[in-house]
Amino acid sequence: MTPRSIKELRGWIAEMHNRLGNIKFSEMVSLAESVGRTKRPGSSPPMYVSPLKGRRALPIHFHPGCMKKGTARASLNIIEGDIDAWELQIEEDTR
Repeated sequence: MTPRSIKELRGWIAEMHNRLGNIKFSEMVSLAESVGRTKRPGSSPPMYVSPLKGRRALPIHFHPGCMKKGTARASLNIIEGDIDAWELQIEEDTR
């Protein structure tokens, strides 16, 4: 993860916050994978785990249409926390 990719991800999240009622399952999965999360095998609903220690798993339920606003907001907040953790990790690595 680089400072540039973090900036791009924050822009993507801000754009998604502006259209909470119009976020698809596949977009949320793509965003989760962009911050380094991987799908835990055999989990139902699909759980995406972070490589960073101390981060909780992110369940992303499949929705045939768009995700509900509250579900999307909660998922975006968890992913924003991941980005904050990546920033701290980068700061520690550069010291």
